[in-house]
Amino acid sequence: MTTTKASRFTASPPPPAVNSGDVLGKSADNRLTLISSASWWPWSADPLVVTATMRDLSFSPTPQQGRSLATDGRMGDPGAYGWLVIDFVLLVAAAAIAVFLYRRWLPRATYLLTCPVLVALIVLSTDTFLRTLPAWI
Repeated sequence: MTTTKASRFTASPPPPAVNSGDVLGKSADNRLTLISSASWWPWSADPLVVTATMRDLSFSPTPQQGRSLATDGRMGDPGAYGWLVIDFVLLVAAAAIAVFLYRRWLPRATYLLTCPVLVALIVLSTDTFLRTLPAWI
């Protein structure tokens, strides 16, 4: 038996029948049961049963159906659209300034000044755009 601050874990020998209500049924306490094969052979007859029992509540219980649609990953971050517009405006402004500088200055100096800024703004706006997509994309 291993005891930590929040949990007590017990490893027991396999029960006579794993399908009994003792192992797989509902329990009166906070119990987590892991049933695994004791061998790498898939037809092993003696399972390994590990039971973990919580001594204390690790977090406050949440209400049933407490998750909202905004937190399940099926929609993007709605707050990212404003930042996407700002990033796009900055990218267009930097590109316009780069075109203006390419016409006025030497190409090498303009390249050294504008390319890092344009690449950084492209990476920033791509990251912001990806925040608008669902999590599974």
